[in-house]
Amino acid sequence: MGRLLAVLVLAGSLAGCESSQVDRSATVEVSGRIVRADGSPAAGAAVGLEARPGAGEVLGSALLVPLTLFTACLADPPPAICRGRSVRRTTTAADGTYAFALKGKDTQGFLGTATSLALTAELPAGAGEVAGAAVTATFKVQTERLALHDLQLWRPKVTVAPGSVGWEARPGSSSYQVLFEDGASRPVWSFADAKKAEVTFDPRILEDTAGTLAVSAGDKDTAEGTTVGIVRRSARVAYRGTAGAPPSRGHPCALGAVAPAATPCVLTDGDCATTVPLPQTTTTADPASSVPATAPAPQTATVDLSQSRAVGLVVVRGCSCQIDGSIDGRTWTAVGRSAGVYRRRANPDDHRALCTRHGAVE
Repeated sequence: MGRLLAVLVLAGSLAGCESSQVDRSATVEVSGRIVRADGSPAAGAAVGLEARPGAGEVLGSALLVPLTLFTACLADPPPAICRGRSVRRTTTAADGTYAFALKGKDTQGFLGTATSLALTAELPAGAGEVAGAAVTATFKVQTERLALHDLQLWRPKVTVAPGSVGWEARPGSSSYQVLFEDGASRPVWSFADAKKAEVTFDPRILEDTAGTLAVSAGDKDTAEGTTVGIVRRSARVAYRGTAGAPPSRGHPCALGAVAPAATPCVLTDGDCATTVPLPQTTTTADPASSVPATAPAPQTATVDLSQSRAVGLVVVRGCSCQIDGSIDGRTWTAVGRSAGVYRRRANPDDHRALCTRHGAVE
């Protein structure tokens, strides 16, 4: 009986702090201009400014910026997905300019540290496009007047084929990301840190999903002594997975080492929206004891394939995982391990184990 065991490991990150140089009561102005890909003013573009965006900061960071969250909160009123996010909104003038007025305290975080602000702009979708191109600049404010350099939209020609996506390179950009979302705007897969204008991949990663993809190009700038991280996102392009459903689709799974197998299973239902409700384990030590607390046991999820199979690809979305395989459920052999959130480095040679949300075994 072929099975798949995924050991899930939680990961975190820490960010450095930078003291704010702006008085909390000062009036701060952030201004600039949005231009089209051809350099002409982008009149009527929606522009939003927010502190510490929940979707991440710049391309290549530990967090993925879903296409939906990239620009959804520019709408007024914003959709439900933006609940809890405070976004200032404006529209560019005929010459493409914009300006935001805020207080020094709005640029600061805990204990007077300078917090990251993200400014995002998008034009309405053009003819034949699913959604328009967009640009986001992330920065910290350390002066009362911050004039950003022109933010230019990017509209590359994107070509999609089974197992590959190509696009026109953008001068000055050294890193790209490709993000696939299904028809309900849920992340399916991401290729991060691509160094050239193409990614190739095993088509089975996309299974039988269909939706849109966009390419993002990242680079950096400076303004008033402040480093500005810039992400330019292409317009969305339609895609359709060609590999079909994986052999694991609909098979039972067990969440936890001693849990009974369940059908339907959230690991194999093919729905990118479902999550794995693994049990939470905590360990505490007696303060009076000199014996240190032991680490909790790894969280596990097992997929039963019902018969022995030659496994050539494992896809487990939304986790940091170790993948083991077994033909009898007792003796396990390491298949691979990965750490990621819906994404894979763009130039790997080994596609044996890819870590991302619902189970798929090929």
